[in-house]
Amino acid sequence: MEKKVNEKIDKVVDLLRKKGMEFTTKARKKVYAANPYNNITYNLVSSVGFAIAKNGVIVESYFPLEATGVEGKAKGEALAETTAINLAGRNDIVLILAAGEDYASYVQAKGKDVVNGSSDEFTAYVLQTWGAYR
Repeated sequence: MEKKVNEKIDKVVDLLRKKGMEFTTKARKKVYAANPYNNITYNLVSSVGFAIAKNGVIVESYFPLEATGVEGKAKGEALAETTAINLAGRNDIVLILAAGEDYASYVQAKGKDVVNGSSDEFTAYVLQTWGAYR
């Protein structure tokens, strides 16, 4: 029984990883497309990524560094870690989609799609296909 449960968990993690990678790729392209705010530091794009947490502990994280965006990458990872900690105790596997840079919401509010469109697409996908992984 435990083996079957672990196989299901592995399938869920694989699905979340795949969708997290797709989210990250799409969202980062949108950050570049929204370039009128000038991508000088590369912190915003480096803060975009995902993490998978199991029972509040991150088991996988993907925030690729873009050029000189070290600070943004660290902020994305920190946001994912904080979110995972806040979800601890729920005994869940979660996918955290993030843009960790402080000004991501400002850019989003100015009408530039940083992550909202990509996360909306992910939500629609999960609602349509999640039953196959139960």
